[in-house]
Amino acid sequence: MVNVYLDTDCILALVKDSDWLKAPVEKRLKSEKRLVTSALTVVECRLVLLREASLQDAFRVEDIIKKWKIKIIQLDDKVLERSKKLMQQNDFLATVGYPPEMFYRSPAKEVVCPP
Repeated sequence: MVNVYLDTDCILALVKDSDWLKAPVEKRLKSEKRLVTSALTVVECRLVLLREASLQDAFRVEDIIKKWKIKIIQLDDKVLERSKKLMQQNDFLATVGYPPEMFYRSPAKEVVCPP
Protein backbone atom coordinates (compact mmCIF):
# COMPACT_ATOMS: atom_id res chain seq x y z
CA MET A 1 0.00 0.00 0.00
CA VAL A 2 1.20 3.54 -0.78
CA ASN A 3 1.65 6.35 1.74
CA VAL A 4 0.73 9.87 0.64
CA TYR A 5 2.74 12.50 2.50
CA LEU A 6 0.94 15.83 2.71
CA ASP A 7 3.22 18.83 3.02
CA THR A 8 2.27 22.27 4.33
CA ASP A 9 0.66 23.48 1.11
CA CYS A 10 -1.55 20.42 0.89
CA ILE A 11 -2.73 20.74 4.49
CA LEU A 12 -3.30 24.49 4.06
CA ALA A 13 -5.37 23.82 0.94
CA LEU A 14 -7.62 21.54 2.99
CA VAL A 15 -7.92 24.02 5.88
CA LYS A 16 -8.53 27.22 3.92
CA ASP A 17 -12.00 27.98 2.61
CA SER A 18 -10.49 29.24 -0.65
CA ASP A 19 -7.15 28.04 -2.02
CA TRP A 20 -5.97 27.42 -5.59
CA LEU A 21 -4.86 23.89 -4.62
CA LYS A 22 -8.03 22.94 -2.72
CA ALA A 23 -9.93 21.22 -5.55
CA PRO A 24 -7.03 19.15 -6.96
CA VAL A 25 -5.84 18.13 -3.48
CA GLU A 26 -9.32 17.06 -2.32
CA LYS A 27 -9.97 15.19 -5.56
CA ARG A 28 -6.74 13.22 -5.33
CA LEU A 29 -6.95 12.49 -1.62
CA LYS A 30 -10.43 10.99 -1.92
CA SER A 31 -8.87 8.05 -3.75
CA GLU A 32 -5.97 7.56 -1.31
CA LYS A 33 -6.11 5.45 1.85
CA ARG A 34 -2.86 6.10 3.73
CA LEU A 35 -2.42 9.83 4.31
CA VAL A 36 0.51 10.99 6.44
CA THR A 37 2.15 14.23 7.51
CA SER A 38 4.59 15.27 10.22
CA ALA A 39 4.34 17.23 13.47
CA LEU A 40 6.66 19.77 11.86
CA THR A 41 4.17 20.30 9.01
CA VAL A 42 1.34 20.73 11.53
CA VAL A 43 3.31 23.42 13.38
CA GLU A 44 4.24 25.16 10.12
CA CYS A 45 0.57 25.19 9.03
CA ARG A 46 -0.48 26.74 12.31
CA LEU A 47 2.19 29.45 12.04
CA VAL A 48 1.23 30.29 8.45
CA LEU A 49 -2.44 30.51 9.37
CA LEU A 50 -1.71 32.67 12.41
CA ARG A 51 0.26 35.03 10.17
CA GLU A 52 -2.00 35.03 7.10
CA ALA A 53 -5.47 34.18 8.40
CA SER A 54 -6.72 33.85 11.97
CA LEU A 55 -6.36 32.00 15.24
CA GLN A 56 -9.60 30.20 14.43
CA ASP A 57 -8.12 28.86 11.16
CA ALA A 58 -4.95 27.78 12.99
CA PHE A 59 -7.07 25.70 15.36
CA ARG A 60 -8.80 24.02 12.39
CA VAL A 61 -5.61 22.19 11.38
CA GLU A 62 -6.16 19.34 13.84
CA ASP A 63 -9.84 19.09 12.85
CA ILE A 64 -8.88 18.67 9.20
CA ILE A 65 -6.23 16.07 10.09
CA LYS A 66 -8.89 14.06 11.96
CA LYS A 67 -11.50 14.52 9.22
CA TRP A 68 -9.15 13.19 6.52
CA LYS A 69 -7.67 10.52 8.85
CA ILE A 70 -4.13 11.81 8.31
CA LYS A 71 -1.53 10.01 10.40
CA ILE A 72 1.21 12.17 11.95
CA ILE A 73 4.60 10.50 11.53
CA GLN A 74 7.90 11.31 13.20
CA LEU A 75 10.60 12.87 11.05
CA ASP A 76 13.71 10.82 11.56
CA ASP A 77 16.81 10.36 9.43
CA LYS A 78 15.22 7.45 7.54
CA VAL A 79 12.15 9.49 6.55
CA LEU A 80 14.24 12.52 5.55
CA GLU A 81 16.55 10.41 3.40
CA ARG A 82 13.58 8.70 1.72
CA SER A 83 12.04 12.10 1.01
CA LYS A 84 15.27 13.39 -0.49
CA LYS A 85 15.52 10.37 -2.82
CA LEU A 86 11.90 10.72 -3.93
CA MET A 87 12.41 14.37 -4.78
CA GLN A 88 15.54 13.55 -6.79
CA GLN A 89 13.88 10.63 -8.60
CA ASN A 90 10.92 12.72 -9.64
CA ASP A 91 12.75 15.84 -10.80
CA PHE A 92 11.11 17.76 -7.96
CA LEU A 93 12.45 21.22 -8.82
CA ALA A 94 11.27 21.04 -12.42
CA THR A 95 7.65 20.31 -11.49
CA VAL A 96 6.99 22.50 -8.45
CA GLY A 97 3.89 24.63 -8.89
CA TYR A 98 1.95 22.47 -11.31
CA PRO A 99 -1.13 20.98 -9.58
CA PRO A 100 -1.41 17.92 -11.89
CA GLU A 101 2.15 17.04 -10.93
CA MET A 102 1.64 17.39 -7.19
CA PHE A 103 1.81 13.70 -6.45
CA TYR A 104 4.78 11.54 -7.36
CA ARG A 105 4.92 7.77 -7.29
CA SER A 106 8.17 5.92 -7.04
CA PRO A 107 9.32 2.31 -7.02
CA ALA A 108 9.56 2.67 -3.23
CA LYS A 109 5.74 2.93 -3.12
CA GLU A 110 5.79 6.39 -1.59
CA VAL A 111 3.98 9.52 -2.70
CA VAL A 112 4.96 13.10 -2.02
CA CYS A 113 2.74 16.15 -2.30
CA PRO A 114 5.40 18.86 -2.67
CA PRO A 115 5.13 22.56 -1.98
